[in-house]
Amino acid sequence: MHNEYRFQGYEQWLLEAFSMQEEHPVRRGIDTILNEIMKAESGNVTGPGLTSEQRHYFAGRLAAVQDLYFAFQNLYADALKEREPDSDPEI
Repeated sequence: MHNEYRFQGYEQWLLEAFSMQEEHPVRRGIDTILNEIMKAESGNVTGPGLTSEQRHYFAGRLAAVQDLYFAFQNLYADALKEREPDSDPEI
């Protein structure tokens, strides 16, 4: 998996909204949902009896979800870097 989705120029409100530690319930929820989708799409790619075209289709869906997952992980990291040391960690 490639971790290539690092964006720049986030608006401050977006950085504040996503400055969540790994333990935060919202972040855990988003990560859980994306991980479950990745598992399901992995199962689709390896399913028996698929044509080459079907495998390519499901592989593309899996790659898109992985890209979204990494985009969120990088957003969390960038948001936490921006947080001031004295701010509330549960924002």
